[in-house]
Amino acid sequence: MKLFEYQENVIKCCKENDCHSQLISMPTGTGKTITFLHLVKEYSKKTLIIVHREELLKQTYEKAKLCGFKEENICLVNAEKKKSLAL
Repeated sequence: MKLFEYQENVIKCCKENDCHSQLISMPTGTGKTITFLHLVKEYSKKTLIIVHREELLKQTYEKAKLCGFKEENICLVNAEKKKSLAL
């Protein structure tokens, strides 16, 4: 998936400053999910992504697959059910 220039700049900034933890603030609809998923791929580390709605959980899962993450490497946990979700 091709990133916009501003998304590439976020990733470049994190890499140039050797960030080990990031807080990225972007307006609604500007591709935060895609940006941080690409950042995760750059760092190749296990990552915990926390969202507050089941809809966002499913969207993140689908976008992770679009970004090239293997399905077997994605684990979803729903706090209410306290178990992994199989999608």
